[in-house]
Amino acid sequence: MQSPFRTDSSYVALALDALSSARTSAAAGNLLTGARAFSIDAWIRFNGLPAETVVIGQDGVFAFGSQGPAVYFQFGTQSVILSDLAQAQLQDDSWHYICITFDGAMVRLYIDGRFNTGQNAMAQLPAGTLPVVFGQGLQGLVRRIRIYNVPLSAQAVLDNMYGPPTSGTLAADFDFSVNPAVDRGPFAYPISLQGSALAFKVSPAASLGTVGFIRPMGEKAVNPGGGQTDPYTVQTWVYVAARLNPVQAIFVNSDLMLDTGIALLLQYDATVSAYRVVSQRGSDSDSGQSLTSSGTIPVGVWANVATTFDGVTLSIYLNGVLDRTRVCAPIPLYSQFSDLVIGAAIAQGVASGATTLQGYVREVDVWSVALSAASIVTNMAVPPDLESVSLEAAYVFSNSPARNQVNGHPIGLAEGAVLSGQLGPAPVSAGVPMAVEEAPPPPMGLDPDLMAELRAGLDFSDLVERHAADFDAAMDADIVAFADPRDQILIASAWREARRKLALEPTSLPFLVTEHRIAGDRLIVVHRPAGSYVAYRADEAALDDCTMWKIRLVFTLIGGAIDALTGVGSTLTDKAIVQLGRLLTLPRVAAQMAAGVRLTAAGVFAVLGAAYTAGLLRPLIVALIDVGFWTLIRIIANLLLTASGVGSVRVIASLTATAATFISVYLQKPASCDPLPVVNMASLAFDYSPTSAAGDALTIRRNYGNDVAVPEWVPGRRNAVDAPCAYAISSVSGATPSVQVVLNIADVTTHSVRIQATGGGILGAVDPVSVTFTGTTATLTLPLSHHTLAAGGVQRTDVAWTWQYQVDGGAWMTMAVTQHRVYVVLSPPNAPWQQGALRTNQQLPWTDVLDFTCEWAKGATTPGQVLTMVTTRVNSGIGLSYDMTSGASFYTAQSAGVSRFLCGLFLDYLRTGGGNGRTVNCTDCATIVTNFANIAGVDVFASIMLNTANPSTGFACNPILAVGQTTWAAPFPPGNSFSYHEVTWSGTGSYPDAIYDACLQYDTGPNPWGTGPHTAGLPTNVVFSTLGAALPQLPLPTPFTANSYREGLAANSVPGIGRCLPFGPNPGSNAGRRPVI
Repeated sequence: MQSPFRTDSSYVALALDALSSARTSAAAGNLLTGARAFSIDAWIRFNGLPAETVVIGQDGVFAFGSQGPAVYFQFGTQSVILSDLAQAQLQDDSWHYICITFDGAMVRLYIDGRFNTGQNAMAQLPAGTLPVVFGQGLQGLVRRIRIYNVPLSAQAVLDNMYGPPTSGTLAADFDFSVNPAVDRGPFAYPISLQGSALAFKVSPAASLGTVGFIRPMGEKAVNPGGGQTDPYTVQTWVYVAARLNPVQAIFVNSDLMLDTGIALLLQYDATVSAYRVVSQRGSDSDSGQSLTSSGTIPVGVWANVATTFDGVTLSIYLNGVLDRTRVCAPIPLYSQFSDLVIGAAIAQGVASGATTLQGYVREVDVWSVALSAASIVTNMAVPPDLESVSLEAAYVFSNSPARNQVNGHPIGLAEGAVLSGQLGPAPVSAGVPMAVEEAPPPPMGLDPDLMAELRAGLDFSDLVERHAADFDAAMDADIVAFADPRDQILIASAWREARRKLALEPTSLPFLVTEHRIAGDRLIVVHRPAGSYVAYRADEAALDDCTMWKIRLVFTLIGGAIDALTGVGSTLTDKAIVQLGRLLTLPRVAAQMAAGVRLTAAGVFAVLGAAYTAGLLRPLIVALIDVGFWTLIRIIANLLLTASGVGSVRVIASLTATAATFISVYLQKPASCDPLPVVNMASLAFDYSPTSAAGDALTIRRNYGNDVAVPEWVPGRRNAVDAPCAYAISSVSGATPSVQVVLNIADVTTHSVRIQATGGGILGAVDPVSVTFTGTTATLTLPLSHHTLAAGGVQRTDVAWTWQYQVDGGAWMTMAVTQHRVYVVLSPPNAPWQQGALRTNQQLPWTDVLDFTCEWAKGATTPGQVLTMVTTRVNSGIGLSYDMTSGASFYTAQSAGVSRFLCGLFLDYLRTGGGNGRTVNCTDCATIVTNFANIAGVDVFASIMLNTANPSTGFACNPILAVGQTTWAAPFPPGNSFSYHEVTWSGTGSYPDAIYDACLQYDTGPNPWGTGPHTAGLPTNVVFSTLGAALPQLPLPTPFTANSYREGLAANSVPGIGRCLPFGPNPGSNAGRRPVI
């Protein structure tokens, strides 16, 4: 396995700045003229992706390099052969393995071990006389460039990415991992550096830049000193590059101005031109306590710094040596949560660039105990045990992405902080033989004859035949995941080949895991085409059948994926088993494992993604494979690119063999093995019983053409808008609404299971509840006991629940995060809106309307408030304009003898400005207000006023401000009258009932009939007439101070007020509640 000892993780590479390069003899290009077959591969880290680079080339003969994110090859002046960007792209600041093979007729390009593209090419160029050049135009690092005298196969490319090439295939091996660089090939071509090219030693670390800092995420519990007297240790590797800041912070978990938290700082001492370490407890003022080292840290040197506190004594260690101590009182203030920053101090609540560490940090380890002097020294040489209960954090910056290796939490790099590594001139290493960096095959670990007997006895043909349906299902699921028929053919072909090998040639599979009992030991054996080896050995009595099966199952999954994507074999140790156990605690991983015989190649890919997201991928790789650091970072880079989504159909195809072998292991589950159930959430329903009054949600739809599917949430609906619900305050006040959840498990279980949901916003959290499964399914009706739906009035808000399950009282595990859009109205909607069991009913409340009503009437708690807010918005907030020409309706229409509201068109106007445009009349305004208010539980209708004795004559009007107009004018001159006028009316639609008119503003002054200045008022909650049904003596005297709608609208005359009378809803308008279409 990988050495347990810690190194500085450094390596040597050739550093180029785009104006520098390296050269070798022209003879090195003799093989590359096109006359013979050849291959070239290289390890490059691009720091920038310019228009063109030449990784290796010879003027007039060939060029192999990059063009932006693509790889290219060119013979002489022939057409450039470019890689397919849809398959893979070079990434800035990342190591890449690129390869070109030429078989005499075709050029093939590979990126990171995977075939990318191929193109016919023919060339017979004369041998070049100019030097072969490395790195022309390239800004970055070069580690290795090799020329082969054979066209490498796809498998050989993958093998050579991490392993040694086949003997005799190398024509040149330009090794830039030593200083000076050498050609380790058969001709030992000389290498010379041009311009500012230089061999650099690279020490992977985080660079803080000028004002950068590092912010660990979700780490409030990593809080040394928060308990005032709690013990702690902070130990780190740092490198100071410049003296720009006199105070440079390493680790700070509180504002330096507050009497809480701790800080580990560097303070410049001009008398010695070096930095002293300061360990601070509490404020940097007189109330705080600090200890300053007697020793110093010079600029330009890596140093190990540690501080410990045992409850009484504060100590500082420099490079493992105890430097100073002092007795400290408790920190003045308790702090429950950490405000952790690495590489800068916190001043007035924000990270301060004035205290940024001008250099690099490689790792920061935080302990909840005061380590001994011996442990401080040990931790300099050996990485901490991630399973130690006292290790709170191991922030590692030598690989991307940076994580807390203890819990997988991510780390944010801010204000220019990057994981670039510290570069410096490499020491001379002439005469030193090449370090063995490739991944050697693991030792066999068993008598060769016995191992050969095991390999020969492998037979899975009967298993594959008996479970053909299971393999078919997994294969079909992978195939249908791709829409392109070419991709489907590739996936199908890969699955068929994996199944054929498992049935007929199991040892030809890339990674097959079997279990055997030999001489009192239980062995896990890995079989690969090149041979077999013992990956794990334990005493037969130490592990039961079920435990061994689980180990084998998970090892097949992860080890197989590593092998498929890197070609590197894996072995098992107790530490590796611990890491695999941690992986199983991830719900996404457990869910894929629970798929059992239905696991797909895409499911294997999902497991890698889950491990990457949780920060477990790197520790797993470290625990499973035996490689040096340089190979490790290449493997991690390749797998991280894959797991983080930089994959393709070819990646999925490469994992089909892993899926097939996993299925074969799963089918060998021991009868004694009853695994803990993995609970999956199948659905969540709000309106689960539309015919009952059980406290479920309102029945809603999206619009005229689209309903809201119930259950509202199923896996795959990730956005709140995709899983809406609506509640009426009158129904939930003093009551407990409920939701219905359906859960699934893979197999019948005897374990006890509970579920809960945290968060939920106004819906509230869901308390823990026990689950009883009927077979593998459970349906639960869960009370929303903590809802606050009635507290905020009318509203629309998005909420999220984190759903968790617990098995046998163990840890809570997340099974789903559901997002929901919640609409809250006053009461169940009134006509034209309806409720009922028929979900296809187009008069169910539309969420497209609720989106606007809940915004316009946000916070309203009474029908009058809703009406006033909606009327106000329609009048002056959405750009409508009155039809001053004909007064025609634009948003109502007759259909089947009923006047209907063209609601869909009006919504289109609200969203896009389209629909039937901004022009409206009084019927439109009354209909809009009525429908948009009634959906919130208001009960009003559109009703008209006219001359009931002779409707054709209309009634004379005062000057008004029609909606969208800016000048006062009487409507429709020269008659200056309305033939009728339609408004939103309450009650019975008579004289004492309030009206709401969004169509106009009228004069609310004491003389609305005069010609002087007008006092504009919007008619909201105004009775039709305070004078009642009896016709008054006209004209009325002034001043007229009553808040009376008719008297403000109609002229002060018999043709005006005398003819403006309540009529009731427009005939054929569904009693003034026009249905929506």
